[in-house]
Amino acid sequence: MLAPPTFPGLLADAAALARRASSAAAGAMDDEPVLSLALPLHLGQGRPLDPLALLPALGGGALGGTDPFRVLWDGAPGLCLAASGRCNSLQLSGPRRFELAQRFCSLSLQRLACHPESLPPLARPRVLLAFAFFDSPLQ
Repeated sequence: MLAPPTFPGLLADAAALARRASSAAAGAMDDEPVLSLALPLHLGQGRPLDPLALLPALGGGALGGTDPFRVLWDGAPGLCLAASGRCNSLQLSGPRRFELAQRFCSLSLQRLACHPESLPPLARPRVLLAFAFFDSPLQ
């Protein structure tokens, strides 16, 4: 069993990734690293907390923004994701949209300031995609 990463360790990883990103790229805002945190919802209280009840209390995204995006996914035994705000977003249309979405996911995961392989499977970062389909192309 892996020991959970410490918060100072996560911050050190994020700072190291930020330094590498700023020296490798010209420090473009789009290349800033993303810190991924996963916390158990029982927090030692014996009974798990209900993520649906907690969803309205989640902030509006990074840095206290006003992004109304919230998601709750409870599709697997023992795994429930509750999230708020967007780290990245991209609107795609056209015949290559799924290929471009896959590339976007890969690039987004490369920006993570953590080592997913050192985390328990349920705490590993996720990329959540939302697709909408229309009869005609977007204008």
